[in-house]
Amino acid sequence: MTLEGRTARLERRDGTDALAFGGSDYLALAHEPELRRAFVAAAERYGLSLAASRATTGTCAEHEALEAELAEFLRMPAALVVSSGSLANEVAAAQFARTHELGFVHAGAHASLGDALAARVGRVHRFVEAADVPPGSRLAALDAVEPMAGRWADLAALAPRLAPDGVLLVDEAHSLGVLGPGGRGVRAAHEGGPRTVLTGSFSKAFGAAGGFIAGPADCIARARSEPAFVGSTALSPALAAAARASLALVVASDARRERLFRHVARVREALAALGAPLGRDPFPVFALEFSTAEATARAAATFARAGLAVPHVRYLGDRAHGALRLTLNAAHEDSDVDRLLAALPEALAGLVGGAHAVLRPPDVLRCRDAVASTAASTAASTAASTAASTAASAAASAAASTAASTAASDAAPNWPSLPEGRSLDTRRSSM
Repeated sequence: MTLEGRTARLERRDGTDALAFGGSDYLALAHEPELRRAFVAAAERYGLSLAASRATTGTCAEHEALEAELAEFLRMPAALVVSSGSLANEVAAAQFARTHELGFVHAGAHASLGDALAARVGRVHRFVEAADVPPGSRLAALDAVEPMAGRWADLAALAPRLAPDGVLLVDEAHSLGVLGPGGRGVRAAHEGGPRTVLTGSFSKAFGAAGGFIAGPADCIARARSEPAFVGSTALSPALAAAARASLALVVASDARRERLFRHVARVREALAALGAPLGRDPFPVFALEFSTAEATARAAATFARAGLAVPHVRYLGDRAHGALRLTLNAAHEDSDVDRLLAALPEALAGLVGGAHAVLRPPDVLRCRDAVASTAASTAASTAASTAASTAASAAASAAASTAASTAASDAAPNWPSLPEGRSLDTRRSSM
């Protein structure tokens, strides 16, 4: 069905209006008059595009002002604005190609983050929990929040695993404006930790478009010379102006975040009462994953009959029939949430054995299985190799070889590597 119109609360598809419970406009800023006015004013001044790289003639006052204001908001030394969140990850990752031979990327990270590092760092391994990262590691990357899993990143547990000169690369695309003190993201609650580089997008809670990198001044200076940045067209000045207006609204008041999380609390309470498992941490996204395609279609139809638009999505690594992605935003009224809660019992009624539909838990078991499987395979291979060596060598030589092998294994565990040509995100790319 074709989208024909959209407001913060409603959408029209093929002539039919419905309450919109999709997307990632968490603070409902995309429809704020301040953003529209800023967009139009900048478009009148600069046009829709400068049609040039920022390394040539494509940098304007809106870009520079947004970078300064964003760095102040994030309490980071410097920031760089680029045309998309994916490009931000690419530019950030490129800096580690010359200085890091090994990196660790969380199994639930967005594909753009994992793939960018896999293409540039010598070896990239997945991790699930902070304990999976060897002490003294020099590079770890992850999303600040996994929206579909309902998990905030545990940066406090991960930071001590890094070396004194280690780098923590955090993608705050979904958390910025929503989580952390003042909406400054998950990392804001862990200031004073290791050297941190942030990436993110203005296309989620900020209701605009474009991406950014924020971090130490030397990091941002190097990013400005990376080919991925130099060779890309500058973010539209109109979108930069809209992002500035959005940032000003986020800084000015917590009212939108407070209203949003009141809605989140109501929905979490209702889902818990229906026996549905929930993600560990509150977030305005709920992934409703059913056992079959037919069950998914029935649930979507139930919502549609109630006048609710809950989109059916499928991300990397999902089951073939995907899931329903239910999103709340700050513009939803209490009566909108009432209608959603009234539809939940029928929509989530189980179609097999009378059980309720299963929401996606913070599921990392498949990734854990991969880690365990690789470790078991490595152990078996090592055992076979040692047995053959023992049969062919003297007892003393075999003992020495075994001791050396054990010491090497303790010093550098054989973490699961990424098979060549495959995406790091084995579960999903939650846009």
